Amino acid sequence: PPAYYVQTDWTNPQTEHVLVRSTATGVVSAQVKPPQPGDQTHAIAAAGGQVFFIAWSGGGQTQIYRVQLSRTGRIAANTPVAGGSIGYVQVDSMGASPDGSLLAAAEYPNGTRGPSQVSDIVVINTRTGAHSVWSNTPAAGGTTLNYIRNLVLARGGTELGFDTLV
Repeated sequence: PPAYYVQTDWTNPQTEHVLVRSTATGVVSAQVKPPQPGDQTHAIAAAGGQVFFIAWSGGGQTQIYRVQLSRTGRIAANTPVAGGSIGYVQVDSMGASPDGSLLAAAEYPNGTRGPSQVSDIVVINTRTGAHSVWSNTPAAGGTTLNYIRNLVLARGGTELGFDTLV
């Protein structure tokens, strides 16, 4: 297992922040605070090499940040992802490729989500900022996938898996 993991602390919604914890002891080694006061986190994804991605929203925008941890669990870098400014959407789930070069995010338009909401998945190349979008349009017979969660990028980012309600 990785030496550290990242966890959203929702004990007080007014002072929401993200904690970095030691996998071995659970001790908090660092905090990732919102980019702007009042911003909220909606999803976190882990890549290899102690790299995490956090989707923050506030002021009508969602921005995804790349957080690199040091060997001691401190924040070594916390920078916006190229192509990670994705407008007024709520990101409910994300998955990253092991090398962190690709990031998939289930997004809900207009900042709303729920079990009956249809979401799209945007895949972001974190090096170039390029986007690919899987639009969740009704299939033959009218079937759509609702409430897409638990995104996983596999095989170098060429395959995407997720849970959903039909």
